Amino acid sequence: MNLGGKQRSAPESRVNDGGVWPIDSQKSDPLKIVAFAEQQFRDLKTEIVQAQRAVEAPVEPNFGIRDAPETILDGRLGDIYQKRLRDFPVGLGYFALLAAGAALVRPGSGPIRTNLFVAQVGKVGCGKTQSSERANYLMDVKPPLLLPLKAGSVEGLLAQIGDRTGHSILFAPEELSHTLEKMMIPNNCFAQVLNSIFYRDAEDLVVAAGKKVSFNCRLSIIGGIPEDKFEESFGSASTGGLYSRFLFGLSPTDFVYDYHPLEGPPAFTDQLEECRVNGDVWESLAAISKNEQIDRRVLEISLRVAAICAALDGRDELRALDLEPAWELARYQSRIRGLLKPNGGRTFEGILAHKFLTHLARFEGRFVGRRDLMKATRAYDYGLSIADRALDTLICNGDVAKTTVGKKELVKLVTHDDENRELLDSIAGAIE
Repeated sequence: MNLGGKQRSAPESRVNDGGVWPIDSQKSDPLKIVAFAEQQFRDLKTEIVQAQRAVEAPVEPNFGIRDAPETILDGRLGDIYQKRLRDFPVGLGYFALLAAGAALVRPGSGPIRTNLFVAQVGKVGCGKTQSSERANYLMDVKPPLLLPLKAGSVEGLLAQIGDRTGHSILFAPEELSHTLEKMMIPNNCFAQVLNSIFYRDAEDLVVAAGKKVSFNCRLSIIGGIPEDKFEESFGSASTGGLYSRFLFGLSPTDFVYDYHPLEGPPAFTDQLEECRVNGDVWESLAAISKNEQIDRRVLEISLRVAAICAALDGRDELRALDLEPAWELARYQSRIRGLLKPNGGRTFEGILAHKFLTHLARFEGRFVGRRDLMKATRAYDYGLSIADRALDTLICNGDVAKTTVGKKELVKLVTHDDENRELLDSIAGAIE
């Protein structure tokens, strides 16, 4: 901005708007220049305060997470949810019904297996356990079909199950996170065994002193995971395939569970057989796999859900025209898996780096306080120096950007827009 000397023929600017430098005048008005500069300073100061308030405003980590769409509801199971379990969100209540329903389908020789691994994810106290208990009551799933057990080891789990001659069982630990954390113990084979059980009904395991543990059943699993412990539950041991075998139901952000007793009799009291599968189901699977970027295992799990719902409806055959709720479920799972990710870090720094990046991604390029980030991810539980070093490494590598407002350090995830802007700035600098 040129405030003195010869008048330029440049286009009019804000300087001319207040008569600071009248267009037809050879001299500027000093008093108006001072007033203009003071006003600019006041405006800038206001903008800084507003920006500081924006970056310091508390934002929920999962701000705006909505419930699973009701378009995933299927047949009789969807009706039971609508009439008897509607006080829970779809992401909790309907997913609990799916797990209970899986235990009611007698295994057959069909091409689609009917066991599910279901994880209900939400804040502490959102009703994960209660929704599962009520779903089990409504579907009349109780011992011996129901196995409410805290398994400290895979040997203990298999021994408790034993030989059920291939019948369906629902393993329902109150806190699934407790079971998953056992997989973090070095040389633990829990995850590998569960990976196998997802596809096989019989498993033999040789444990200490050469003891052989065997079981024979079609195992389904349901359990709750506190959202802030998700990455700890699905750590490096789960990245070999266990994470991809789970069906995730996520409680919406604003849901608060208010307890009231369940009334009325169970809605379902029978076990049913698997139904046949029409050949057009495979054509529909091939089409959606080709046209949409959905993980193959997510599609496989969604087909299992469709087969379970068809059996509970008493249908003779599963057909392609029945699959739209299943494909809607697959689309929902794809979106949720973008938010709920396993932590593949094998060192404390690696674990924390993943936590930082995942948390910052939720803010879509906005700055958050460094201290707020540490608090939200419980990073200092790993030690002050380890937490700071992990974040500083991300900053050094250009994955995270930082700035300072007053005495507060702010950080944000470096996005593609940031990288493109930096590239354009470097090009512009080279041209100049």
